[in-house]
Amino acid sequence: MMVKRNTSILGIGLVLSLVLCSCSGNAVNETQQTEADSMSHMQTYSFPKEYSAEGENVELNMVVEAPDSSYFIKGKATPQKLDYEEIGRKLIPKEEAGELDPGTQAIVTKETVGDKGFYKKLFMWGGEGGTYQTYQYSEIYGSLREDERDSAYNLYKYAEEREFSFGTASEGLDIVMEELKNLGITLEDPEVDTYYLDFETMKEEEEHYDIDGNKEVDKYKQDWTEQDNYYLYYIHQTYSGMRDYHKGDYGPSNAQKSNAQIAVIYGEPGIIYLNIADLYSYESDGQEESLLEFNEIADLLLKHYDNLLDDSEYQVVSARLCCDFQRNEGITVEREIRPVWAFSIVETQADGYITKYEIRIDAANGKMR
Repeated sequence: MMVKRNTSILGIGLVLSLVLCSCSGNAVNETQQTEADSMSHMQTYSFPKEYSAEGENVELNMVVEAPDSSYFIKGKATPQKLDYEEIGRKLIPKEEAGELDPGTQAIVTKETVGDKGFYKKLFMWGGEGGTYQTYQYSEIYGSLREDERDSAYNLYKYAEEREFSFGTASEGLDIVMEELKNLGITLEDPEVDTYYLDFETMKEEEEHYDIDGNKEVDKYKQDWTEQDNYYLYYIHQTYSGMRDYHKGDYGPSNAQKSNAQIAVIYGEPGIIYLNIADLYSYESDGQEESLLEFNEIADLLLKHYDNLLDDSEYQVVSARLCCDFQRNEGITVEREIRPVWAFSIVETQADGYITKYEIRIDAANGKMR
């Protein structure tokens, strides 16, 4: 399966998706030809790369992100049922694991590292996700600020393509994909964003503060070396060519690159961090749905803000075409997949206070979500 790899990113968005086929070569070719014939009859859309417009209290000055040739086929999404305890046992074998109370959704190693007592390895899970990390991740996490809405966001500083001594980013991704396969994790048409975590930049970017804003000097890493270089992969599932940025059941999700179904940090020691979140399987019903032109969507956005009776000023800085899920009435698991535009908004209130948030508009029917 072809994995789309994006290795140069100017701006940013935790599960990897492989679709393995054991078909014969002829069967694969026939399937690909059938898909190609189907695609040739779909209505595709090309959207602008940038868009500007103004309303009474809103300014649209957007970078627009959408597949080069967009289309949408209706479908359903169903949560994947992964055995997270089994995944944890593969990552931390029984002979390495320490004892925990029955029912605890965590597996840790017997061995700890350093004077801070970091577990050598740790895996925790709950709901529809799980997180694995090693003590090496505990040493570098203070150098990463992944949320685009955060004024301290810094992933763009790791966007420059590099090659580290332990291998290329492509080689590392192949190893990661194989490990995910071994863990029983499959993904739908994955796209991958790569960041290059070089130790010099991480040393400069490291920050640790307590809840009162005081610097925690004792948490800073003292011995940065080339062995602390890593590749960071954000692996996104896609449906109908669009990334799955659905809003989760436990709070809103944002359409940013760090908000991936799988996030992995890989380096010389191997995988030091793996986050799995909200993996779904998709099923198309084969019915095409037309999308609105982008200027129609933009007009709806202008009208929305022009109707607000407040003293705030609004800027719309980006638009991303993606997939969201609509929970159907009476159905608790299966979700209807919807094409949406996710807009990043910057609100400046009359007192100067700035808030960043997201608004979504259905790309086919124009409804606010």
